[in-house]
Amino acid sequence: MTQSRIRHFTSLELIEMLKEALITLQASEIQAPLLERTKFAGYSFSYQRPDLANSRDRIGIVWTEDQGMDNFFRVMEACQRALEQNLCQTLYLIRAEGVGKPSLKGHQLYQQIFSVTPHCHIQPDIASVQCLAAYYSLVKDAREGDLVIGSQTIGLKLLQSLTEQSQIWQDCTLLQALGMVTVRDPEPAAESIALAANFESPFPPLPDLGNGHRLSRQVEDYLLSLVRTHPVIGLQTLVQNSLRQFPQVDEVFVNQRMNYLQETKKIQILNPNASNDAKLVVHTTS
Repeated sequence: MTQSRIRHFTSLELIEMLKEALITLQASEIQAPLLERTKFAGYSFSYQRPDLANSRDRIGIVWTEDQGMDNFFRVMEACQRALEQNLCQTLYLIRAEGVGKPSLKGHQLYQQIFSVTPHCHIQPDIASVQCLAAYYSLVKDAREGDLVIGSQTIGLKLLQSLTEQSQIWQDCTLLQALGMVTVRDPEPAAESIALAANFESPFPPLPDLGNGHRLSRQVEDYLLSLVRTHPVIGLQTLVQNSLRQFPQVDEVFVNQRMNYLQETKKIQILNPNASNDAKLVVHTTS
């Protein structure tokens, strides 16, 4: 179940992961905590959206996956006080766990708060959490000087810049729900297809070994074109775009071509231990 997999992370870890993603997406005036002077303070922060820079309205985030309903009630009380004190004008509760039975006080207070616009309860999916966790892992490596692409050590500012230029957040439904990214066009960009068609292959010319071999080369060149035109790109984005561009192949075939590009050191996966949904790919000349 999604909840059991999200439980792998503590609420404190989840809120820190989200905060790092919002920093990269240029959220401003991030202040923590929102739920001041409570034992749940670390589950919360507030910020301003970059597209609402001229507004003083603040957005509050509370992310708790605690299963105990007594703790949930206390969190709801803290949310109510934050709104009464006008600490934020919009409050989002992020929670995959349940919100209790209707007879419970915590559930009743939850309904009072989050059934009223603009406040909202967002249920995160595991793919979004994996994406946040993968990026957070890269942030920690960058801060410690352990993030290397080819022969270049990537610092935190460069990582943030690369991530900002890429589209790795576009499929994160949690960030979509927060209004920080827009939903990706399901069709691959025309310019990416054009780049693939005109891409100069980095591989030496091959003899005609049959249609299968030529198709392998076409898929490899297409993958490389996408990686070269995006500073950082999600593995699943590469695979799905390739499947749309080459409907005659399957996911196993595309993954084989990805493995070949890694073996020939044309591409590199920044976080090889992450799930496929969260893996990030870069081009390398090493």
